[in-house]
Amino acid sequence: MDSPSATTPSSPLRARWPWFVFGTLGCFVLARIGLAVDAWHDTIGAVWPASGWSVALLCLGGRTLWPAVFTGNALALAIFSSASPLTAALMAGGNATEAVAGAWLLDRLRRHRGIASELAPVLGYGGAAVLAPWPSVLIGLVTLRWVGGAEEVAWGPAALTWFSANALGIFVVAPFLTEIHALVHTAKERLMRLLWRAAFIVSVVAAVLWLVFGHNDGGHYLFAVFPAMLLVFYLLGPVGAATFALVTAAVGVVMTSRGVGPFAQDVATPTGLLHLQVFLVAVGLV
Repeated sequence: MDSPSATTPSSPLRARWPWFVFGTLGCFVLARIGLAVDAWHDTIGAVWPASGWSVALLCLGGRTLWPAVFTGNALALAIFSSASPLTAALMAGGNATEAVAGAWLLDRLRRHRGIASELAPVLGYGGAAVLAPWPSVLIGLVTLRWVGGAEEVAWGPAALTWFSANALGIFVVAPFLTEIHALVHTAKERLMRLLWRAAFIVSVVAAVLWLVFGHNDGGHYLFAVFPAMLLVFYLLGPVGAATFALVTAAVGVVMTSRGVGPFAQDVATPTGLLHLQVFLVAVGLV
């Protein structure tokens, strides 16, 4: 579960706003889902996946993204529950505090030198799930009782429901999101390496085939095809080598049939194409 931590250096605002917009939208949608499964009050969800999203967001993008958590939760509470704008803002502040604490705990526990690398992710997410929800629980319940006027809410059961919903969101949703991010990040790096390698190979192959088949003096460079074939095989394996042989055959046949290349001495007879076929068999055998 190793992935970028909350200590990533800050970047310019223009590079951060997509994180903010995406983070806010995710918190808003997931908070709406949590509010749809209300338990003791229409502001207390039995599940709260937005907590896991928020911790993962701050862990991956940096703890300076806490305004996205605040904004997404505040909008969802103000629109989809009976909370007043002030109550929604105060409760969202508790959610943002929870996210900052969760990201900090996760980062600290995963990097602790006394913890084995195999256990660090589990302990990190477990510690964040156990400790981080309490600011949200305490701030939220106090806000509901003395600002929101929800005097009928029982402190004990409401606190337990609130804590378990947020803890479950952190322990389940956050590791899923960070693992998906790590997978996409790794796949992106591999794709970029593959694209650069492919561009290099295409350039080499195009140059070699032009030297051999692009003009009638290509016989001087005929054997350049073989080291190019070995290079393609080394970089791309059997599939790449087979593709190179196919492309070489196609280019050779087309150019020879047009009277261009080292095998086009006499296009009026099949001699040139026969010589080409022998050469292509040799290329295929390599």
